[in-house]
Parts: sequence; C-alpha cells; structure tokens
Amino acid sequence: MDQRKHTPAMKVSRFIFFILLCAMALVTPLTLSAQQNPRGGVSGIVKDSSGAVVKEAEVSLSNSQQVVLSKTRTDVAGHFQFAGIPPGSYALLVSRPDFSLQREVVQVTAGGTAELNITLQIHQLSEHVTVTSEAGLVSDARSVAQPVNVIDEKQVVERATEVVAQVVDEEPGVNLQRTAPSLSAVFVRGLTGRNVGIYVDGVRYTTSAQRGGVGTFFSLIEPSSLETVEILRGPNSSQYGSDVLGGVVNFISRAPSYGGSDSEWHGNTNIFSSSLTNGFGGNTLLTYGTRKYGVLLNMNARRINRLRPGGGIDSHAAVTRYLGLSSDIFGRRLPDTAFTQYGGLIRANHNLNDSTQLLFSYARNQQDGGRRYDQLLGGDGNLIADLRNLMTDVFYARLVKQNLSFFDNGSFTISYNGQREERINQGGQGNPVAAINNQRERTTVLGFNFYVDKKLGDRNTLLIGADVYRDKIAAPAFTTNPITKIVTASRPRIPHGARYLSYGVFAQDVFRVIPDRLSVSGALRYNVASYESLAEKAPIGSNGLPLFPDDSARFSAVSGRIGAVLKVGHGFDVAAKYARGFRAPNTT
Repeated sequence: MDQRKHTPAMKVSRFIFFILLCAMALVTPLTLSAQQNPRGGVSGIVKDSSGAVVKEAEVSLSNSQQVVLSKTRTDVAGHFQFAGIPPGSYALLVSRPDFSLQREVVQVTAGGTAELNITLQIHQLSEHVTVTSEAGLVSDARSVAQPVNVIDEKQVVERATEVVAQVVDEEPGVNLQRTAPSLSAVFVRGLTGRNVGIYVDGVRYTTSAQRGGVGTFFSLIEPSSLETVEILRGPNSSQYGSDVLGGVVNFISRAPSYGGSDSEWHGNTNIFSSSLTNGFGGNTLLTYGTRKYGVLLNMNARRINRLRPGGGIDSHAAVTRYLGLSSDIFGRRLPDTAFTQYGGLIRANHNLNDSTQLLFSYARNQQDGGRRYDQLLGGDGNLIADLRNLMTDVFYARLVKQNLSFFDNGSFTISYNGQREERINQGGQGNPVAAINNQRERTTVLGFNFYVDKKLGDRNTLLIGADVYRDKIAAPAFTTNPITKIVTASRPRIPHGARYLSYGVFAQDVFRVIPDRLSVSGALRYNVASYESLAEKAPIGSNGLPLFPDDSARFSAVSGRIGAVLKVGHGFDVAAKYARGFRAPNTT
C-alpha cells in the first residue's frame, strides 16, 4: 500500500504547492500586458561640501531588488532628472571619482516629483539604506522599528578574509562563532543555527536540514561577491516565516552595471594574504553593460593554511586536557585547520521594456579539505572528523514589473538551492578500532516567492506576498568496521528521502504618519510547514526492520509585528516594536 496517499498533511501541502505554482503561471503573463498607473519623477542637484556644483556625477535609481530603473549623469549645472518612475520607494546612488558613494532613500508619489539636494563628501560614511527590514521597500535604517545592521562592501572586504561570518566583527547585537576554521556562523540576539534565517538576495538559503548550531554551508557564501550584508535583529516571522526567532541575515550580491549610449566594461582584481594562517587568495570581477542589459562575472579562490594560535599554544588541545602535554609538540601551527575554497558568480539583468526587468543569478561554491578541528586534536581527540564534498548551487530567476495592473510594483522569483556534504567521523577519543561513520547528505530546494505593492496616497504603502519552498533530502549513511572492513547500513541524521514543505502568505503596511518624523509599520503572516518520511526508503537494520519508521507532521501559526519610529531630532530617535515569531520543527 502506498502510505503517501493516506497522509492528510502531505495532501494539503501538495494542494497548496500546486495552487501557488498555478498562481505563478497565471500572474506572470499579466506582467506583459499591465495597465498604466500615474507615474512620478525624481530630480535634484549634486554639490560638494563647499557648495560647488558637481558635473558628470553618475546617478542611478534602483529598487529593493537591485534593479536599476534608470541611470544618468549630472549636467554642467549639477542637475539630474528621472521621469516616468512608478510610485514607490527607491535607492538613489550618486558616485564620482574622488568622492564617497552617496546613498539616499527616495519616495516617489503618483504625479509628483521628488526634489533632492545631494552633497558629496570625501571619505564620508554613507547613509544606511536597508532593503531587508520592510518587504519590497527601500528604507532609511533610522526609519524602521526593527534594529538592523547594514554592512557595506568596504567593510565586507576588510573583515571577511577567511570566512563570510567575519563580516559581523565590530557589529552590535551580533557575534561570530567558529567551531573550526572552515565552519562558522553568526549569533543574532544570542541565537544561531536553525533560529537565524539566512537569505541570499531575498531567496531563502536556510533549509530544513539546518543544524541547531553552526551550519555547514554558511561559510560557502563568497564574501567577494557581496555588495551589502543586512542583519535584521529580532523575530520577523511575519515576513520571513519560520526559523527567524533570532533574526535574519540577508546577503546582497553585487549587481551588474548598465552602460550608457555606448557599452561599458568594468572590472577589478583583489588579492590578500594573512600571516596568521599563511593564507592567500583573491577574486576577479568583470561587468559588461549596455542600456538594455548588464552581465557580471566574479571568480574567486582562497587557500587557508594551518592556523598559528597566540604564542603558538592551544590551551584547549586534547593532549593538554587529557595528558597535560603542551600542544606545540605537534608544532606551533595547528594541524587539521587548513582548507581550500573556490567558486564563482554570474548574474545578468535585462530590461525587456521601460517597466519590465528580468534577472538571472547563479552561484557555485565548493570547499575542500575542511576538518572539525574541535573534534580532533583541538578538542575531543578523535582520529577522523572530515568534511568532504561541501558544495552549494544557488540559482534564481526574477521578473520585476512596474505598473502591474492595479499595483505599482511586482516581483516574481523562482529559485533552486542545492547543498551537499559528506561527513566522516571516528569517535572514541583516539580509539583506532572505533567504528567509522560515513554520512552523506544532499538537500535540494525548489522555491517560489512573489510580492505586489500599491502606494495608497502619498504616505501609505500596502504590500501582499507569498512564498513556498519544497525540500527533498537524500541522506545515505553507513558504518565501517576498521578491523574487519565490513560495511553496514546505519541510521542517518535525517531520514533518507524525507520531504519538507513550507509556505506562507503575508501582508504589510507602512504608513508615514508625519513625513520625516513619525512612521508606523505592521505585518501579518500565516505560516505552514509539513514533513514526511517513509519507512520504505529506510535501510534495513540487523534485526530486519527499517532503521526509521513512517512519520509525518504539519505545523501552522499566525505571526505578526507592529512598530513605530519617532524622530525627535538631532539624531535622537525613539522606536517601539512588538513581534510574534514562529519556528516549525526541522527534519533534524
């Protein structure tokens, strides 16, 4: 008998999954024949700190999805202008050689023109602009009730020389954790692992196979491919669903550059070295753009060699803890701390017309030679704790549309996330006859998310959206006897063939009660997660029975948040927020 047919939770899950896919198929064609809503514009003047106008400054206008809607240069009088812009919130970027990049949040209303006065400074910290705090919107970090850390490109390059989690160094409210040189994670408000949601360009990177502690794949996000990292502190399940009780880390990739009247090539190469690990590496980034499309390619590689601890001594080494010996009997650099990592990113943006943009992104990263030093000489004293075949493939295609029927803006994204690893362990604290365990895992996630927004008047923005992610997990496991060399099937960490489905619908409203003084925002979401594993896919144990039984479950909840920000003046703000989180059990 097919047990799947008798699992109500999965019946409902498949039905919802089918409905959402149909919605994507029905809504996407509408983007090609949308009605025209009234548009607005943006204009301004760019000056330097002395008040002199700045000509030939590059000015671009982009939305929360990094889609460049328009690009121009200031004229001899320092003026710039964009016309025919749909109502909404945007990021305005102004740059010129010898000046610091300037970012501003722009609110465009129907039939109106936003007037800006931009002052370029030399070596000035840019304004913190966030696209993570409010779904689909570009906001000033000071104007949102949720605490958010915005880490810019320069800080990413300076901090993350080995693993991407190093970007949180010196950031308030978040901490770096490394259980081994090749494995790292971020603590947000004291929580990590499955309690912190990880996203790449708004696409869910966390899977249902996420561990409770440091995740295997966090370090496979490449720092040189990033433009910004945003960390939203506190529960925000109303927007991001399950697993965000601690917060959200959103890695925002570099975007291709568009050209002007002529096509343009840009590129750079960065290299680094570190005496701490004798590590070295670098990346090469190339972009090509015309008025209609842009392409970006980033290739990266790094070799991190053995770590040198302070004074050449590791006080936590197994030989010190168990035998009272100094760790430097194995040398002043720590064994099993070296690894190699390499990969690449390719992105392409294409403007189908003045109001429709298509984006593609594919990233592939791999790590070789990593080991759990904390389980070897650095801690437990085990003989084998290898991490092999660590690979990630992240792809998404996104259609962004302005003037989508009744709505001002819409975004539709399909995604693929593949993560695979192999862990080989021999416990027993150095016992050479202890069993050798081999666990291989491959998680494949197909996803779809969308949102549409509408500006109601000059001060209110309503947004509705939904997302669905379906996980498929392959997890064969076996044990080898080091003496007899006999291999037997073993119970995997995650049931082989397990399925996991999560989805949700949400609504968000942002109301600027008093422009530039008081803003109120709120969101509400209905979350569902379901899980199923079948005993027929389980290996057979020595007793002739499957190593795991049939199992299924379904979880649902309503989550929400509401908050307000009052700008008192002179850089002093008062913020208040209430949020209700949600976390469904994972497959682990």
